[in-house]
Formats: sequence, structure tokens, C-alpha cells
Amino acid sequence: MGTLVDSGPQAYEALCSVFRSCGIVPPPIEIYLAEIQLNSNDFMVFYRKYGVPQSVTNVGVSSLKIEHLIDKVTTNAVDKAAALLDCSKYFGISPRLSVYVDDTFAGISAAKEAGFIAVAILGGYNDRARLESANPDHIIESMEELPALLARL
Repeated sequence: MGTLVDSGPQAYEALCSVFRSCGIVPPPIEIYLAEIQLNSNDFMVFYRKYGVPQSVTNVGVSSLKIEHLIDKVTTNAVDKAAALLDCSKYFGISPRLSVYVDDTFAGISAAKEAGFIAVAILGGYNDRARLESANPDHIIESMEELPALLARL
């Protein structure tokens, strides 16, 4: 087995786009390669280190032991679209520039209702047909595809 496509440059450009949208100067590619590509499970730590704001909705954050990495947590959202809009307002980022990833019809529908870029991820709660019926803007098979998608947005 070998690498079929080197997605490193696209992933770095996606990272730069995220940093710039937050008003943060991205680290040099050498730092990115050393810290992220070698330790891909620590991307939240990397973002936190450089001050990129992060939020989550409807996740048992305490059970994941990532509270120190999250700026805003929204739980038990009855109206998920309103919760997403609250997050975008909190961070001062337009919903149309915000990306929301979910594996459920309800989550994708809420993201679309809130005006977010809705990304459905396969392999979770709902199957592809159900997710497609929510009209997501994009569908990915795994989170590994997200950096390249963000680079294209």
C-alpha cells in the first residue's frame, strides 16, 4: 500500500482558510506538517494552541474529556437550528461561512434551516439515502475527507 494522492497541501490550505476566517495568522506549513500530520488525533489541541475557536452541540463533552478544548458547548438543543445560530453569533461568524457536519437527517436539516454549509458524514446514525433526502451541501464518507472539502469551499 502507498499514498495514492498527497492531500497534505489541500489540508494545509483548508487549515489556513479556517485560521484566516478567525482572524488568526496560520502557522507555517512546516509546523502544520510536524504537529498535525504526524499526530492527526490531536487536531483539537493544535487548533486550541493557536486560538481557533471551537464549539460542539449535543455531545457528552465531559465524557470525552475535551472540555478544555471547547469554547462553546450547546447541549439538549430542542431547536438545533437556533442552537447553531447561537453558536455562529457567539463567534461572530456568518452562518453562510459556517460548516456543520452531522450524520443525521435532523442535524443536516437544522444546518440547512440555519443557513450553514451542511456536510453529511456517512457511517453514522442515518444511511446515505436518508441523509441525501435532507439535501446536504456535501457528503463525505469520513472526517479524513473534511480538510480537502474545506479547501475547496
